[in-house]
Amino acid sequence: EVSYEKGTYTVAKRGIELVVNEGTLTSVYGESIKTITANIKTGEILASDKNVYEFEKEEGVEVGNYGVKFIQDNDNYDITVDVSNVKYVITAKPVTVTVNDATQVYGEEETKLTYALNEEDLAYEDSKEDLNIVLNRTQGKNVGSYDITAAYENKNYSVTFVYTNGKASKYKITVRKITIKVNDISDFAFSNTYEDFVNLLGFSVDADSEYTIVDGDIINVTYTLTINGTVINASNYSSMICGGKHDILAEASNDNYDITVVKGSLEVTKPKVSVKDIVTEFVYDDGNAIPVFDWTKNISGKLDSANERSFKATFKRLVNGAETSE
Repeated sequence: EVSYEKGTYTVAKRGIELVVNEGTLTSVYGESIKTITANIKTGEILASDKNVYEFEKEEGVEVGNYGVKFIQDNDNYDITVDVSNVKYVITAKPVTVTVNDATQVYGEEETKLTYALNEEDLAYEDSKEDLNIVLNRTQGKNVGSYDITAAYENKNYSVTFVYTNGKASKYKITVRKITIKVNDISDFAFSNTYEDFVNLLGFSVDADSEYTIVDGDIINVTYTLTINGTVINASNYSSMICGGKHDILAEASNDNYDITVVKGSLEVTKPKVSVKDIVTEFVYDDGNAIPVFDWTKNISGKLDSANERSFKATFKRLVNGAETSE
């Protein structure tokens, strides 16, 4: 008599060992998340088996390190894989930003600092405002060239700033163009002194000037009075001053300005004098009567600066009230 005992046919799990493929563990911000794969270190997966396992990245699309989870989808395998220290890394997206130069006229409102960026280079629905770009320039209000630099704050981007001049772009403050007019001085009395003249000197911004003078600024002006081509000063004033209109020239300076000067004029009223006590001696020369006139005695008035040659007179001899050529 033969007896049989029930036996068991066992299909053992197919053992494999996996190593995560590092080439599938990184992507750039904005790019599609890669499918994480692994290489078989030992064992073999049957060609007929599909979807034996998969890896799942921790949620998140921003720059950072994310944990990786292993999921086995086929119980016919005994899979060994260590993901405890495996990280999926999302790196910053490179972006180029050009920092523009800026120009301002001295004394005018500061020019807004700007930059150029192709927003199509940004990921998802990000805008340039999301980069939090801050532009700064070296402080200064006077004419000159100042550096413009930039900084940003957004971990998802690696921003390269392109400057127009090496490590900085330039903020240029240019000179302020003005035209000034030397004040005209009229009805200036012949008897006035050089100090009186100096006290009346001044200028104003010409009506056609492109700009005015910035409040609080000082324009250094040097005036020059010329009479008959001679520069007048305190020493020669009394001997040179004479009636008529004379040019007042000027030179003006301030490093922040480009100054055009329009000359002014000094109009000196002619002195009033009177002829008195005429006692004239006639000297005859070749039959012509030549009057001898003493200007220092026969003229009263402000003539301290006159001389015999600068005073002209025409004489007519009267006899019993009638002109005569005798």
